[in-house]
Amino acid sequence: MNDDFRKIYGAHLQPELIKEILDTSTYKVLPPKSELMDYGDYIKGVPFLLSGAIKTLRKNEAGQEIFLYFITPGETCAMTLSCSLRMWMQSISLQ
Repeated sequence: MNDDFRKIYGAHLQPELIKEILDTSTYKVLPPKSELMDYGDYIKGVPFLLSGAIKTLRKNEAGQEIFLYFITPGETCAMTLSCSLRMWMQSISLQ
């Protein structure tokens, strides 16, 4: 896992940050279509993908889900980063 993380994110992150992420992160393997975070969840972490994709959704005023974007290896979720920095509840769903 560590080598995969460095290979995917190494060009974008400083070595010290990579070490800190690897030292404090939890590695998870999820089955397809699993829900990673749901609306109203407090953010406890930021996803860094090594494979697969995460679908990012948001609900409109009528309660209908709207697709925002996919997160793929080498990317992370801007909404999750924003919520985690402010300690807000999640306004999106990650699946």
